[in-house]
Amino acid sequence: MGRTLTGTANQTSVSNGDGVAGNPTVGLASDIIVPTSIRIPNTGLRIDDSNASHYLTITTTSDLTSNRTLTLVPGDGNRTLTLNGNAVLSQDYQTSASPQFAGLNLGHASDTTFTRVSAGVAAIEGNNILTANNIGVLVQAYDVDLATWAGLTPSANAQSLVTAADYAAMKALLDVESGTDFLSPAAIAAAYQPLDGDLTSIAALTTTAYGRALLELANTAALTALPNAFVGDSGAGGTKGMVPAPGIGDSGRYLKGDGTWTAISGGGDLLAANNLSDVANAATARTNLGLAIGTHVQAYDADLATWAGITPAANVGTFLASPTSANLMAVMGSEDTGDGAGAVLVFSKSAVMENLWLDAGTASLPPLQLQSGTNTTTAVAGSVEYDGTALMFTPIGTQRGLLPAVQLFRLNANLVGASATGDQAIFGKSVTLTGSTVYAFEIVYSLSKTAGTTSHTMSFGFLGGGSGTTNNILLNVVHNSAAGNPASNVTATRLALTTTAKTVITGAITTANTTYAYQIKGTVSVNAGGTFQPVYALSAAPGGAYSTLAGSYMAIWPIGAAGADINVGTWA
Repeated sequence: MGRTLTGTANQTSVSNGDGVAGNPTVGLASDIIVPTSIRIPNTGLRIDDSNASHYLTITTTSDLTSNRTLTLVPGDGNRTLTLNGNAVLSQDYQTSASPQFAGLNLGHASDTTFTRVSAGVAAIEGNNILTANNIGVLVQAYDVDLATWAGLTPSANAQSLVTAADYAAMKALLDVESGTDFLSPAAIAAAYQPLDGDLTSIAALTTTAYGRALLELANTAALTALPNAFVGDSGAGGTKGMVPAPGIGDSGRYLKGDGTWTAISGGGDLLAANNLSDVANAATARTNLGLAIGTHVQAYDADLATWAGITPAANVGTFLASPTSANLMAVMGSEDTGDGAGAVLVFSKSAVMENLWLDAGTASLPPLQLQSGTNTTTAVAGSVEYDGTALMFTPIGTQRGLLPAVQLFRLNANLVGASATGDQAIFGKSVTLTGSTVYAFEIVYSLSKTAGTTSHTMSFGFLGGGSGTTNNILLNVVHNSAAGNPASNVTATRLALTTTAKTVITGAITTANTTYAYQIKGTVSVNAGGTFQPVYALSAAPGGAYSTLAGSYMAIWPIGAAGADINVGTWA
């Protein structure tokens, strides 16, 4: 009769008897779930290794007296149990606490046994192991002083002294008594010198017989006798103190203020009991009397005799008594620039000199400075005058002439302008002029470009800076133009202007390569001072910039005061 296999969700059953030849084969799923238990014969549970070449059998080794349960609690994680040898446990192995052993054999079972003695105390081979808690209880804590004492073997007397009950017992052992073996503080103060810093310093000195003798002197007389000196009288304005006593050879000498015995000048005394015949010579007599010529009195001089007959005025005395050059210049009515390099000497009246030599000037001091003033009514030949505006010189007769003091600026390299409208400085500079002054000027310049054909015109004028204004102006403009550099035969254009405002002075310019040459002369009367700057302006940007050529210049100089005709010379 065949066997019947019945399977459910959790088990597989075999029924309908047995006796069917052969071993039935049962196919199982990859996982077998046993809801209750599985029983395996005592031959054990066999588990193949990873390649099924060998297997591990888990079995019991003894007859159990009762049903037992082996529970493995891995916790929530994978665990590995590794046994590298036989492990024998005589009690429960506790995973939630430390393992507990009655004893622990290390190495050979009979030579090193580690056992527990009591709470916190362990022993090796019956000998307790010391811990930090035992130091100070079972053993003495280490101390360097104790280590030193350990190297000493105390004598019986020392041991007795250390174990003495009190000071009295210690004194008895030492056999010391107050007044015999030691003194009390009161006895020490009565019998000995108290400690003193000065005495300590003196004790460090090595004295000599002379020094000790000096300390043993009885009085002042003995003190002066020992060093062979005496005490001098302070007198009027003097100082009382010890001075050397006269020695052998000091007879006839006198004691000077420096404490030395000195021979009297001339070889002898000049006393009331003597007369001039006792003095070696007249010179000695004068010296002794404080009348040495050239030292105490002025030697005779004829010039001094002349001066003695003159009673100087107060100003002369002030002049001669001037202590410094600054005071002397103040007396003379001169002016000091204050730079320490020299002074300006001003003569208030005519002065005639044969030659006048002037030192070189400095950064702050000119070699010659003229004071402004009114010109002479009639010019004098050879005279130089400065009226505060212009410098003048009269070379012949009354023909006073103007010496131009020219302010000048000259370009050393081309000055590139801009291809644009608006004012452009011809020289890139301006000059500052003084108000109420008439100036003459001359301007020579050339403007040149090599590109740009946009039609444009060119204007010329002056710009004033700050509050500068003019009364009137007249200038004559001469200019010409040509492609490239102007040739000598190019026709020039002339025009006169009476305004500082920019004025168109060319026609339409359409040539790319163009050069304009200008020569301008004129005069201007300045009302309020300020800057004065020649400029040009283009009516349109030509497409190429003009450059003021190197060598262009402007010169301007004052010729007189504004507000009236300028008349220098013999104009009539």
